[in-house]
Amino acid sequence: MTPSEWQAVRRGWLKDNPPNHQGYYVCYLCEQWVSKDEVSIDHVEPRSGTSKEIVNSYDNLKPTHGICNYNKGSKRIRRPRRVRERNDNW
Repeated sequence: MTPSEWQAVRRGWLKDNPPNHQGYYVCYLCEQWVSKDEVSIDHVEPRSGTSKEIVNSYDNLKPTHGICNYNKGSKRIRRPRRVRERNDNW
């Protein structure tokens, strides 16, 4: 994929997945807020060794901080997502 093709996919993902009302996404790697101006889009399943149909599907793209994306690199992350318990007792 050329850089211009990737930019088109990235723009499409950002258009179809807008940030919250305050302009933030949640980084899927560290689960902290990342501003729409600083968001990086990560391939959950790495580009290398993954079928072309899956690589750039919107389900395989997630918002991250640039540094989280850089630190993850091309590794596969196989960890269960933490489920935060809600305390509904007021």
